[in-house]
Amino acid sequence: TSLGGSSTYFGYRVNPFVSVGARYFYNLQKRQARGRSIRYNSGNYLMAQATYLGGTLFSQNTVETGLQEPRGAYYDLLWGMQRTYRRNFYLDLRAGAQLQPGGVVPTAGLRLGYTFP
Repeated sequence: TSLGGSSTYFGYRVNPFVSVGARYFYNLQKRQARGRSIRYNSGNYLMAQATYLGGTLFSQNTVETGLQEPRGAYYDLLWGMQRTYRRNFYLDLRAGAQLQPGGVVPTAGLRLGYTFP
């Protein structure tokens, strides 16, 4: 990563992981009373999740770009909202805090997906 020679600004690392979590959906009755759908868990939720990230299977340019080894246990406490739309496509937004080996950091995510009927 020098200014005068060839530089590498892209790197990647592939790690296996296992994750378990639980969601508590709240105010579902209130959504129904307002005429809104709760189909396929459309609603707001609180979530606790634990993830273990294993060692690197393969990587490229991690030294040049400064990518650190992300191995270890991670714990998330999240608030989220999931909405399922026509034709079973869903949007899941979440935000919260993650406890990592180096401390607590904010975290957020966006997921687009499909729910099989």
